[in-house]
Amino acid sequence: MDVTKPNGTFPVLPNATKTQNRESKNQGESNFIDTMKSFLSDANTLQKNAADQVEALVSGETTDVHDVMVAMEKASVSFEMVMEIRNRMLEAYQEIMRTQV
Repeated sequence: MDVTKPNGTFPVLPNATKTQNRESKNQGESNFIDTMKSFLSDANTLQKNAADQVEALVSGETTDVHDVMVAMEKASVSFEMVMEIRNRMLEAYQEIMRTQV
């Protein structure tokens, strides 16, 4: 690796290293974004499924209250998890903003 010192100060790294760092950072960001999208999509699907089962119970299409309650609890737990992730992210952001440089 060719490292040069302009004017005897800090070394300058080649552009390839900077490009690799950006690519790995972007890949990490996209993995996090994809994971969050997946969580939100799953929570949304469970909410819709629970709503559909409640409608089916009310309209008389199904009489199994147990399955409806299980679907509602799954939707509730997934929503609570998404909200907790959001709260933790906000707390981390606020902590970073309070950090003095």
